[in-house]
Amino acid sequence: MKKIIFLLIVFFSVASNAEVKEEALGKKEGYPNNCDYLSGKYIKCMVAWSSANDAPNSPMVRRQIKKGTATRELVLDSSSLGGFQKTTLDNLLKNSPILALLVLRDGKLIYEKYQYDRKPSDTLLWFSMTKSLTALAVGKAVELGYIKSIDDVASVYVPELNNSPYGSVTIKNILQMTSGVPADAGYTHVSDNAKKLIHVTNGYDESQNLVEYLKSYKLTRKADDQGKYFKYDNNLPALLGVIIERASKKSYADFVSEYIWTQIGTEFDASIQGNKKGDVVAYGGFHSSPRDLARLGLLILDDGKYNDIQIFSKSWLDTMTSPLVKAEVAAPHYGYQTWVLDNKGQQFAFKGDLGQSLMIDKKTKTIFITFSVDEKNEYWYDLHKAFAIVSN
Repeated sequence: MKKIIFLLIVFFSVASNAEVKEEALGKKEGYPNNCDYLSGKYIKCMVAWSSANDAPNSPMVRRQIKKGTATRELVLDSSSLGGFQKTTLDNLLKNSPILALLVLRDGKLIYEKYQYDRKPSDTLLWFSMTKSLTALAVGKAVELGYIKSIDDVASVYVPELNNSPYGSVTIKNILQMTSGVPADAGYTHVSDNAKKLIHVTNGYDESQNLVEYLKSYKLTRKADDQGKYFKYDNNLPALLGVIIERASKKSYADFVSEYIWTQIGTEFDASIQGNKKGDVVAYGGFHSSPRDLARLGLLILDDGKYNDIQIFSKSWLDTMTSPLVKAEVAAPHYGYQTWVLDNKGQQFAFKGDLGQSLMIDKKTKTIFITFSVDEKNEYWYDLHKAFAIVSN
């Protein structure tokens, strides 16, 4: 009997230490990267691919985004983390397919843990958090005078779109996802059009480049008046990436590196996915270390200032994170490519598919970061609940 009890204790101890879905996610195979993307059967490769460990025969091109010369120091100090808050975070980590979980408060890193053999130096995939980075880059392009006005329509900078549905949309309405274009590249499903965009920008479909794809986009129904309704559409931040490049005459990677990544105390180079034609996935292909995302979060909390230098315009950040339009999809409101979690813009989030999040509470100066491989997006409620507890 004692032997049986001992074995049960050992079993439950091992089970409690096992990471969620680790077998399905390829732990026994060392988290491989050799799955066929187009087959749709790639769950075993999600950890590797989310860590910029691309498939051997991938047609995708990865573009480097260089770090700066001086690193903003982050030291883990959990002394101010309450016992209930720590238990909440530990349980979230134990019960969710999270690669990295970080919490900062008052400028200090108070919680940092990794799973699935990930480590702080790994560069992890942002998915749609990239959209918010693209909005920051648009703000910088406006500040520098490359973009004259966000009331300009897209075709001012991309004249090939002059007679296409997206060409007459203002940059402001692109930022707010209120283009009026009845796209079916939505938040809750992957339509044929959404797949087309993904395949073109990642190099799996070489029949068109991004601008050619946007130019050929066919309306599935009559367009609404722009500025009227929120409609999540990956084509819009993809177009913002092109506008940044055309306006600045710099590649997206070089622009983000020069004006953002080298300026905020990053520790590691980042990267962004793209194709051989020069397009990048400005709507979802950015990779960085979790700590460097934390450094960006700190900059936002500090109203865009770092080392007494104003990196981003405070007014742009305030507008970007304000509840500009009703969203009612992943959050009640939307700003500029950013989800707004309350009615005043005190809580907002960069969010990405599969459980990527940078959630910020301005009142308590809390930053909550997750990188995940939540294949079916099952754990969002748990993420929001944990954020509410640690930011209280």
